[in-house]
Amino acid sequence: MQNLVFNVFDRQTVYMRNMKRFIIMKLKTALLSTAIILIFGLLNLVHANTVLHFDSDPDSWVGQGESYTVTPEDGFEFDVYSPYDDNGVRFRIANNEIENSLWWYLDLAPAYGEPLTVGLYNNASLRSYNISYSPGLDFSGNGRGNGEIDGYFEVLEAEYDSEGHVESFAVDFVQYGERNPDWGVYGSLRYNSNVPIVPEPISSTLFIVGGATLGFRRFRKKFKK
Repeated sequence: MQNLVFNVFDRQTVYMRNMKRFIIMKLKTALLSTAIILIFGLLNLVHANTVLHFDSDPDSWVGQGESYTVTPEDGFEFDVYSPYDDNGVRFRIANNEIENSLWWYLDLAPAYGEPLTVGLYNNASLRSYNISYSPGLDFSGNGRGNGEIDGYFEVLEAEYDSEGHVESFAVDFVQYGERNPDWGVYGSLRYNSNVPIVPEPISSTLFIVGGATLGFRRFRKKFKK
């Protein structure tokens, strides 16, 4: 009977010791993954001043499935037009010096009677320069535009001078051409702004790095056996 008690006690001791090791290993893995994620996240920050960045779905008429990041250092001119009667702004980004010139327009407007300030603008429709009770959005370029859109945008910074001209601006936007969720353009524009652009979500980095770390540890443990 005494031996049975000691055997049970020994098994419980071994179980608790193994569980402790398992928990410590999980904590180390989580800490390592978090550290790597923070490093990757900082490296992925595009410290913006004046820049246009966008990705697009393969079937997007405007984006043509392409991705671009352009700045004045790449030879692109960034022109901004404001104010308009609808309190909106228009950005023109163009490079006519390269062999096949590239150019885009980004038009933004708040709902009728509202200022275009920092905030989220949902349920955007195509900006038409007419009275509209929904926010206006229109990203076009290189001879391609949409007849109607669904989308939204978030203004992260908006500074104007005394006459309403843009001094600095930062916006992220999503536009679905012809209201088709498979024809998306996903973009960010910075104009004289220090608001950074984060091209990739950290959640995907967490999944990849965490999975790779766990796989490596399991392989090493198996190899030692």
